[in-house]
Amino acid sequence: MPGSLGTLVTPYDFSAMRFIESPQTKLPIKLHNWFCGLSSPGHRWRNMCDAASIFQLFLVLLHNDKKEPYSMLSAFNGATMYPLRLVRDNEGTYGMGDDGQRCEHIGFHYSLNSTVVVNPKWSFHIHPDRIGGPTGARAAKAILLIMADPLISTVVLFQHMVYMSFVTYVTVKMILHYIYPAYMKIILLVSFGDKVQLSSKKSNLSEDAKYFVLPTYRNGTHAKNKQLLHRKWSSGTRCREQR
Repeated sequence: MPGSLGTLVTPYDFSAMRFIESPQTKLPIKLHNWFCGLSSPGHRWRNMCDAASIFQLFLVLLHNDKKEPYSMLSAFNGATMYPLRLVRDNEGTYGMGDDGQRCEHIGFHYSLNSTVVVNPKWSFHIHPDRIGGPTGARAAKAILLIMADPLISTVVLFQHMVYMSFVTYVTVKMILHYIYPAYMKIILLVSFGDKVQLSSKKSNLSEDAKYFVLPTYRNGTHAKNKQLLHRKWSSGTRCREQR
């Protein structure tokens, strides 16, 4: 999946996926149907909503960790094997729904009057430079279609802001609690070959505590040398600041 740095490998065609309702999937399915219903029947959004829906993504990821085959109302991942007798007996036909915007795989699977089985071991990889879906002028047209509708664009923007806020929060917490402390320890150890304790509680130290120089740093307006001298646990001179 683009943007996941290889951590999420999902099935190829979100538009072809329809999930069996259960206590775990009932609410996401209901929210996804509401999301696709933001436009009137016949609008191209009815076809595009599956790929843009965070609720559809949740349902896909919910099933994506399964190790054993599982049943769905409809699915497609590059190829599908059908029992020929099932197709003949039910006169399976492709259909795009009453408004002409439904994925043709869904219509075909509904016409079979049977569920499909997804095998997680069936791996279908596409080239990272050519992901599924429209590209070029077709992709630009699809984006403009979403942006032109105030209701759809507002809902899509809001859902992206919600889950991006979680990503931002986790990233900042990780930097502050793990990456930055590790970085400071490495910098100080490399600079002085000794552990440094940066603490604001220094009032109890004796006057003969020795201080040493931290690296020069610059502010954002102009180059300005400023060396902060900090205590080291041995006898020496008094603390001072050099500019």
